[in-house]
Amino acid sequence: MAMTESWEGECSVVEREATAVRQGLKTALEAGFQKIEVEVDCLTLYYALRKKKKELSAYGLIMKDIWYLCSFCQEVGFSFTKRNGNKVAHALAKYSLENEGMLVWLEEAPTIVMDCVFADID
Repeated sequence: MAMTESWEGECSVVEREATAVRQGLKTALEAGFQKIEVEVDCLTLYYALRKKKKELSAYGLIMKDIWYLCSFCQEVGFSFTKRNGNKVAHALAKYSLENEGMLVWLEEAPTIVMDCVFADID
């Protein structure tokens, strides 16, 4: 599954990344996925996801939502990938800046990221 969603507002990078994880989990669960692997390129977010550290902040509330959504998964894993290894995610993020609303692709990679997907396979 792949998705993009445009949204407005200012927040920190880690809050934006966490919001994307939350929406991705929600969309994957709505699509019927029960075994989910979440790949992030933000090390701060990765450690927070692994440690389940609670914070009293907007970021902490987003993290709480993420763990709640995880409780509906049969399996959920978190992995960290450096930015240069996460080109598909960055192509989708760039695409979301140019388009409004949410787009979801199931079972097939969107054509806008095919070059990145093929590069990952090699």
